[in-house]
Amino acid sequence: MSLRAAYQRLRQLRQQIRQVSVHRQSGHSQQQLNTLQSEFVTNITHEFRTPLTLILAPAEELLRTETNPQRQANLQTVRRNAHYLLRLINYLLDLARLESGSMAVQEQPGDLPAFIETLIDSFGTEADRKSLTIRFLADTPHHFCWFDAEKVETITHNLIANALKYTPSGGTVTIAFDLYAPEIPTQLVARLSVSDTGIGIVPAKIPHIFDRFFRDTTSGLNTFGTGIGLSLVKGFIETLGGTIQVSSETGKGSTFTAEWPLRAANNGQAATPTHHSASPNNPAFVDDLPIETTPATKDTDESDGAVSPAPVVLIVEDNVDLSAYLAGAMPADYRVLTAANGLTGWQQVLSELPDIVISDVMMPVSSGLELCQRIRDDTRTNHIGVLLLTANTSQKGRVAGLQAGADDYIAKPFNVAELLLRVQNLLDRQRQYRAFVRQQFMAADAPARPATDNPFLIQAVMHIERHLSDPQFSVEGLAELMGLSRSQLHRKLTTLTAFSPVELIKQQRLQQARRLLRRGQPAHEVAEAVGILNIPYFTKAFREAFGEPPATFARSVGH
Repeated sequence: MSLRAAYQRLRQLRQQIRQVSVHRQSGHSQQQLNTLQSEFVTNITHEFRTPLTLILAPAEELLRTETNPQRQANLQTVRRNAHYLLRLINYLLDLARLESGSMAVQEQPGDLPAFIETLIDSFGTEADRKSLTIRFLADTPHHFCWFDAEKVETITHNLIANALKYTPSGGTVTIAFDLYAPEIPTQLVARLSVSDTGIGIVPAKIPHIFDRFFRDTTSGLNTFGTGIGLSLVKGFIETLGGTIQVSSETGKGSTFTAEWPLRAANNGQAATPTHHSASPNNPAFVDDLPIETTPATKDTDESDGAVSPAPVVLIVEDNVDLSAYLAGAMPADYRVLTAANGLTGWQQVLSELPDIVISDVMMPVSSGLELCQRIRDDTRTNHIGVLLLTANTSQKGRVAGLQAGADDYIAKPFNVAELLLRVQNLLDRQRQYRAFVRQQFMAADAPARPATDNPFLIQAVMHIERHLSDPQFSVEGLAELMGLSRSQLHRKLTTLTAFSPVELIKQQRLQQARRLLRRGQPAHEVAEAVGILNIPYFTKAFREAFGEPPATFARSVGH
């Protein structure tokens, strides 16, 4: 982000702060105030995510190649603390959503006891460092049910982290989990209990333990905290329709018990969700660092019919460092283009017709959502794969991206390897579709209009059909009818069919010739009917396409 852009953003944030103050003084409803506060926190946290990406990605890159133990340890410290900052950012976003009433429950089926056990295992290193014992007690090791993985992870993580923090060396933390059926037979209740042999909580402090930003400074331990974790736990538990209680005895330890309702699931419905705890053992979610972009090269000439072997990827990102890092992270055989906002990105899309567009969502001039919508609404570009990058991790944000027509959606900060894999998956899907469509056109019994649901292809084939008998009908004529330049038509057709425009026109002429020969028309009349006046050329092209000359084919079908 430029200095000018940063200053403008700061002014916007200051204006939002003033709006909050005005709302307080003017007596606006609490709901309106909460909504404004939520928007403010969302904007603030968005500004943190891109710099975090630019911290985590280089650290990950260096860790993969660094062999010096001391430098490895330093890089792991950078990564660990960057992930801690990311966790705090996510907590702030979640708190804002809870306050505004926009926190949604996103359930998926999975093995809940196994999921919780996996979360507990991630604390093994920390427990060993402090010489603590962690015990996990479960009434059943496996049980499939519907649950919100992100919220269960946050609840479990915070309760265990607190227990480890306030338990002296040599102590024990016990996590008990069970499921029981209440009076309603179709429902289950999950009960998660985290007990420790730590310092306990002063009785006067217990009523405030779940207050936002509350910290017990009378514990006597030099511990660091934000006072966010337990407040978030309580908010999540209540969002899930449950309750949480705490019992404690000073000097002997504390027990937190959370309960929430569940629905049973079939164990064949889904795999257990994976957790994303920011731990030293968990890989980073990121990408970034300035690297020169791949120079633009011209596609293979249209006349030879060859498809450019290099996938074309357009990166639309207003942060210069992040854009450069992403461009440099692309495989060497990719042709990479960059744009700084949705408007210049759209201009590049029209001129280059890339295979994939990777776009940030929040950008000046024109957003990534607007760019995505333009790509999907235009028949010249609607075949292009779109992957959106965003700091907005809310369900509403993801839905907005998918509604705009995005093929995939990934939150900042992210793992570069994951991003590249998603890009590769989109390219593979395009190749598979291209091979399928090409086969439709080349099949010996191909209909005049091969089966396809692509409006662009249907229109192109109809134009070719109407001009098959015209020997002067060319790529330029088809491009004019389609409202494209010659190069745009070439790029679009090769992406969809692996045929250049020249090849597609030729293929359609020859397929029509085959149909006419089957009906008994003489070869010289057929050649003229499909716009090929040179009979030797017609014979040669037909043999190359179908393995035999026209006369032989006509005899084989009884004419």
